[in-house]
Amino acid sequence: MSNKIALSKKSVNQLIKLRDQVDRQIASKAAAEVAELEKRIQELKSFSASHSPEIAQPAQKKPRTTAAKRRKPRKVAKPKLKLVETPKSAKATKAKSTKRKPIGKAPIKFRDPKTGDTWSGRGRTPVWLRSHEEAGRKRQKYAVAS
Repeated sequence: MSNKIALSKKSVNQLIKLRDQVDRQIASKAAAEVAELEKRIQELKSFSASHSPEIAQPAQKKPRTTAAKRRKPRKVAKPKLKLVETPKSAKATKAKSTKRKPIGKAPIKFRDPKTGDTWSGRGRTPVWLRSHEEAGRKRQKYAVAS
C-alpha cells in the first residue's frame, strides 16, 4: 500500500485542510511524548530518592565571595591645591608643538638605469635594488654621482 499523496493535484483549500490535520496530529503526538517523558522523570526521581537520599538533596554550598567584594573601597585623595578659575578676559595660549620639523626630501643616491626608479638611501631597500644585489651586482654600480 502506498502512502504517497499527490499534492500537486489538490486544490488550495484541500491543502490547507491537510496542513491543519497534520498540525493537529503533530501536536497530539508531541503532547503524548511530553507526558511519557514527565512520567519517566517522576519514576527516576522516586527511584533516586529511595536508593540514595544524598543525590535527591544536594548539599548546600556556601556562596563564594569574590575578591572585589572582599576588598575595601579605595579612599579618594583630596586635592591639596585649590583650583583657581581663570578670568574670561585672559586668552588661552596655544601650547608649543612637540612635533619635529620636517627633514625635507632627501637627494637621490641610487638610480636604476633601465626603469629610472630611484632611491634616496632612506628606509627599506627597494625591490629593484634588492633583486640586482641578489643577482650578484654591487650597489655602488647604481650610485648617482653627486
